[in-house]
Amino acid sequence: MIVLQKIKSIKINKLDAYCGQKWHQRCVMNGTIWTCKDWAVLVVDEKVKEVWVVKSQ
Repeated sequence: MIVLQKIKSIKINKLDAYCGQKWHQRCVMNGTIWTCKDWAVLVVDEKVKEVWVVKSQ
């Protein structure tokens, strides 16, 4: 798993370019988790805070 924190270059309106499919959203305590394929993104106050990418070998 790769965890990217404090990402300033990834914007919410550009997330579709990373997955190629529809993102699913779930509300969490302080924000929203967006998931698609191997990607998960934590969004707080309309800003991407962390990105998780899971790749199997």
